Amino acid sequence: MATSMVKQRLYGMRELKKRRRLVYVKNASFQSYIRKMLHMISDTMDASISEQALKIVDTIIMDLFMELATEAMNLMTAAYKRTLSEWEIQSAVIRKLPGEIAKHALCEGEKAKRMYINMHSQRRLDELGEDDSDG
Repeated sequence: MATSMVKQRLYGMRELKKRRRLVYVKNASFQSYIRKMLHMISDTMDASISEQALKIVDTIIMDLFMELATEAMNLMTAAYKRTLSEWEIQSAVIRKLPGEIAKHALCEGEKAKRMYINMHSQRRLDELGEDDSDG
């Protein structure tokens, strides 16, 4: 009986270590999104970008993303927090991006957040409606 408790405790410790470990995505890329944005911006819909230029733009975006993530993490640890919140992201954007670009980025982020919240609240309402009709 004591050995089973020890095994459960060891299993719990292993699970806790797995949760605490940071997981990085290998070969993460924004290339598909860059192509989609290029086609959205283009009037003729036949715009293209060379592979070399696509890799350069992808590297620039990835570097910016890593800078913002690092700054947000530094703000989080300075405030003795363990959870990344909206405040840290906004502060990182303000610190890393110059003036008008930072304001525009914050407005677009707020707009994306509102769209996300509205989409999920609508989905929940739809699910509740389906549950009521089954009853």
